[in-house]
Amino acid sequence: MKTFDVYAHHPYAASGAESPTYVPTGKNKRRIQLGNIGVLTTLLTKLYGPKRLWLTEYGYQTTRPTTRRASVQLAKQRCT
Repeated sequence: MKTFDVYAHHPYAASGAESPTYVPTGKNKRRIQLGNIGVLTTLLTKLYGPKRLWLTEYGYQTTRPTTRRASVQLAKQRCT
């Protein structure tokens, strides 16, 4: 990839326990989430100069009546 105008990234949470400020650690520390998006923008700038970064998709798994695992309960969700 030598030239491009925009880089798109989809920082979906891997589990319902991850908040928007979550920063991956351990074996997942290379994963880019909203909490460490600066790592990606710094690397893009270093390798390719200033580029636009589009977050084209983002979301959380919400709680369904049939299961509560890997989800964010309605009381913890906020719309902005």
